[in-house]
Amino acid sequence: MRQHSDQGHDRLDSPEEADDQTALLVSLTSNDTPYLCPGESLPINRAVHLARLRSHYQKCKTCPHRQEAEHFSAHAHEQLKEWWSYQEKSPDRLQDGFGSQSPNEFSVRSGAVLAQAFANMRWEQKIGQVSLNQNNESRNISELRPTIVMGHDLSEASLEMMRESVRSVREQGCHIIDVGGVTPACMKFILEHLQADAGIHATSRRKDGSGAGLDLYGQQAMPLSSESLYEVQARLHQNQLTRYSRSAGGLTPFPARKAYLDSLCKHFQNIRPVRIWLNTTNELVIDSLQELFLNIPGQLIVSQERYSFNPVEKLDIKRLHPLQSHFMDKDCELGIILDSQGQACHFLDENFREIPAAEILSLLYEQIKRDNTKDPDNAPLVMLGEELRADGITWDSATEDIFRYRQSLREYFTRGMTTAKTSLGYDAFRRYWFVDQSPICDGIITLGKVLQSISRG
Repeated sequence: MRQHSDQGHDRLDSPEEADDQTALLVSLTSNDTPYLCPGESLPINRAVHLARLRSHYQKCKTCPHRQEAEHFSAHAHEQLKEWWSYQEKSPDRLQDGFGSQSPNEFSVRSGAVLAQAFANMRWEQKIGQVSLNQNNESRNISELRPTIVMGHDLSEASLEMMRESVRSVREQGCHIIDVGGVTPACMKFILEHLQADAGIHATSRRKDGSGAGLDLYGQQAMPLSSESLYEVQARLHQNQLTRYSRSAGGLTPFPARKAYLDSLCKHFQNIRPVRIWLNTTNELVIDSLQELFLNIPGQLIVSQERYSFNPVEKLDIKRLHPLQSHFMDKDCELGIILDSQGQACHFLDENFREIPAAEILSLLYEQIKRDNTKDPDNAPLVMLGEELRADGITWDSATEDIFRYRQSLREYFTRGMTTAKTSLGYDAFRRYWFVDQSPICDGIITLGKVLQSISRG
């Protein structure tokens, strides 16, 4: 650790740390054989090895070279021994996709291999389904070629991930429908629209766009999470993947954006003119909303500065404060802040104050009740993320018996809403859920629903 002296010069806290830093500087000039951290595909030099070791990098615990720190001070060695013996919690589980690690841990090649394994599993699934139907036993295996929709966001890392993944999936003999740049919500819509067998979406995983990951979708546009992703990961441990077709699969482009925008129009009908302030780092969401607002009342004001947030965290009021003047100068009545995926939402009132999620849910719930003309005596059910139980997400007009709870990962939440037949949902990642063809979380649909609600008074 470094401290700042009264004279404005940096100094090291102790002679021992000075020795450690000197050792690191000396190692920069050494001509050594590259190291390879456990689980990574890119080599590092000795300088990086020592720096990671000194900073207690997690993977150093299992590294066979962790003892190679002979220039470290005795105090540093004692700290390392304590750290090695410390029993930490199990590593984070896979959640809603692959690639939350650094680009060095989840490379383009890693993604391509996973996509290949996923394509192989889709072959097995289709063949298994047909084998249950005796009328189709004589069909040629090439007729069972899976159709996989593939898309990406607009980051450079995602484009590279997409190119390599497309090549790997085509090698497996699958037919690819290339939908280009799409949001996760658009991806799910297109999968349902085309009734494809599966989907692979390359998405950014880091704020600076330096890394990309993969989101996978199974049959009936089901977003895969946790255990389903582990099944794909486990396939990589097989020595060799079966190739069901000797010929490469074809590739067909599809204009996903137009079909998606057409489907959104119904969510923006019967709204009064409102000045909306939009803040998101997702350019696809901005473009979609700008085009929608060409044909609906109101005005969309896009923030001059982009606010990026983690969906599991609260809004950073200090970071938001510089944006308030733009909001107020434009005399906006409602603000919406979306995450980089275009799914998690924060709403702001006309005074630039955050509207609690419970108020938004209450607004949406009342609209659903008004629309529930088929069975007005039965209150619609609401799905909440089970992680929110302790937060007491509720509102005055609702009673506890309307709530159902499910883990907030996308696959589990989708299945939960389907099974419980809920019409509205809100998970721990600040995503509002609705039922279109199937349960979906989409910031654009959420905005449309909120506008319709406030327009009814």
